[in-house]
Amino acid sequence: MTQRIKNKSELPAWFSLEKYQLAEALDAAGWYVQLSIRARCLEYLSQGDDISEILHLVHDAPVIDVTKHNLLSFHFHSGMFYEQPVIEQSMRGVHSLTVHELYMAGINIEESKRAQAKVFFDEIFCAPESPREPPLINGEEMAFLYEPVHRVSSNPPDNALLGINLLLPDKELIKQFKTSLPMLRKECGAALFSAKWRKPDFAEWVRLGVLPYLDLMIFEKETGAEILNKVLEETIFSSYEGSEDRVRKTTAPKAEKLISIELLAILYAQAIREQGEASAG
Repeated sequence: MTQRIKNKSELPAWFSLEKYQLAEALDAAGWYVQLSIRARCLEYLSQGDDISEILHLVHDAPVIDVTKHNLLSFHFHSGMFYEQPVIEQSMRGVHSLTVHELYMAGINIEESKRAQAKVFFDEIFCAPESPREPPLINGEEMAFLYEPVHRVSSNPPDNALLGINLLLPDKELIKQFKTSLPMLRKECGAALFSAKWRKPDFAEWVRLGVLPYLDLMIFEKETGAEILNKVLEETIFSSYEGSEDRVRKTTAPKAEKLISIELLAILYAQAIREQGEASAG
């Protein structure tokens, strides 16, 4: 039978609105980290995974610093905003590819194609003492080898991998780059980020109680309990207005939107912009 929580006193002991006050100081990177954690927790629970150890850390300090917990750093790549080499790499719009980027690109290539490519190149680069002829190429099966990496990637990348022929003059290279940029943005699903930017209203997210709402939704999914809207209203907002619609009409849709893949991507881009501006200043 579903447990229906009809009173604030029935909520779990770990929940306290005071713990979320640190959210008022979060920047874009901080919000990206916190929302990514909630989105991943909901995903794990939907898959039936046991994440009690992770949730214990989140319950203890809801506005959590992933760098202080190896477990969270392992599970949530959102911690990358606190890893200096990756920060510097992300902030440079044009740069020489790093080993990290090359390996991440390889991991994102569709698994079947990655396996085919490995067999092919293992044959080509075999030991010198036993030279062989390069393997015959089945044109249809191996055509992907000559496609851009982002076209054979299982996840559209944030960075397109570009080759620059330094023997060409600057004028020609700049012309080709300008021609390629709109196509690359479209193919990688990043066209949105070329538009005029409007900074998110983080204060509104705090006022609507987005983080405490998400944590209570995770609690419902984890335990099978059902928290009445009236209890959510009394719990999430510091002042109770006697209405059950405020959560349903404002907080719930805002929270669900913020943990979507599209909005997290926008927030990620905003975080990179903010950190780039901070370093430039």
